[in-house]
Amino acid sequence: MSFLVQNFKKICLVFGLGAPAIALAQPTTFATFVELIIDIINLAIPVLFGTIFVYLVWKVFDSWVIHAGDQTKREEGKQSALIAVIVVVVMVSVWGIVVLIKQSLLG
Repeated sequence: MSFLVQNFKKICLVFGLGAPAIALAQPTTFATFVELIIDIINLAIPVLFGTIFVYLVWKVFDSWVIHAGDQTKREEGKQSALIAVIVVVVMVSVWGIVVLIKQSLLG
């Protein structure tokens, strides 16, 4: 069976509950459409930062506290933590560049 058939009730529930919010959020002009997109992005960025931070904290806790005696887990934890820190630095840098461009172009 396909995904749609198996989860038909869940999909109907999500779209049924989300439809009024989508209908109320319909932009009437291009400016309101752009504002809606910016609002969605402004909401998604902190969620993404928070998710990466929780992942980083969990990997450090999992590798160095829960599996402190297992050398392979510590190495995996070091690698995951390094990747997470690099991702956070890149995300903050890109967000800073976006804010800089936004402030210089839009005032």
